[in-house]
Amino acid sequence: MKVTVEREIGGRALKLETGELAKQAH
Repeated sequence: MKVTVEREIGGRALKLETGELAKQAH
């Protein structure tokens, strides 16, 4: 269960980080 939660949080963080990089790129 712990791994699933960490993976979900990590996925959200990665999406936010990728979104910020995309904004800066454009």
